[in-house]
Amino acid sequence: MQLPSSTLAKPPDSAAETPITIQMVRDGKIIMNGQLLSEVSALRPFLKNEQYVMQTKNQSEKDATIIIRAHKDAKTGLVQQIIKLCQEIGFEKFTLRAKSETGF
Repeated sequence: MQLPSSTLAKPPDSAAETPITIQMVRDGKIIMNGQLLSEVSALRPFLKNEQYVMQTKNQSEKDATIIIRAHKDAKTGLVQQIIKLCQEIGFEKFTLRAKSETGF
């Protein structure tokens, strides 16, 4: 996946305790848990499952970090829709991944 470049991008200070990764490819399709999904709403059952798994471990979805990796040509509005859906389910922490610029 070709991530967007950013001069502000830097590796996180520490690894997320409970990461949940969502990838968005160039044409707006989404990949989660190895499944290719054609629209944002198709993420709901996958996110609900992640929430259920966390609850069975006595954890809260508020403890998870949603990592969104979007192709550099993906539409920003779709990333915002993903965040909104995650928030509706109860997820609160987000990290957006970008490729860092080097050699300023």
